[in-house]
Amino acid sequence: MAGIQKPFLGAASVSAFRGLQGGGAPWFVSRATGSLTSEGHLVVRVRGLVLDPAAVPPPAGGTNPLPSFMAIVSGFSTDPVQPVNLLTPLFPASPAGDADIEARLILPHPFFAPVVFVTSLPLGTPPAPRWLAVTGQK
Repeated sequence: MAGIQKPFLGAASVSAFRGLQGGGAPWFVSRATGSLTSEGHLVVRVRGLVLDPAAVPPPAGGTNPLPSFMAIVSGFSTDPVQPVNLLTPLFPASPAGDADIEARLILPHPFFAPVVFVTSLPLGTPPAPRWLAVTGQK
């Protein structure tokens, strides 16, 4: 996984990726692994998902200020343009940015090109998930 960086930061419509808005600051992830079975069993292990210390000054940089993370699995089913985004519940996250996410999702059939996002719910009305990291590499 890779932490969010420009140009995906913030709530501007240009930053939406598969219909999801990005977090408001750059994030860095030390490591994250995950798996998704065809039956919808999702396991994501996140270690060191923190505000990017190269972009966010101390004391916040290098820490996770959020109490919990969740995952969103995004893929395509019968509409090749509109993604299907499936959310997990929230799971506790440490100040060091560690979290274990495990959930069973009901995947549509067919379900192509899944991408896993690690997200959280920022304050707001209504709160909408903002992604912090995504499958891929930096």
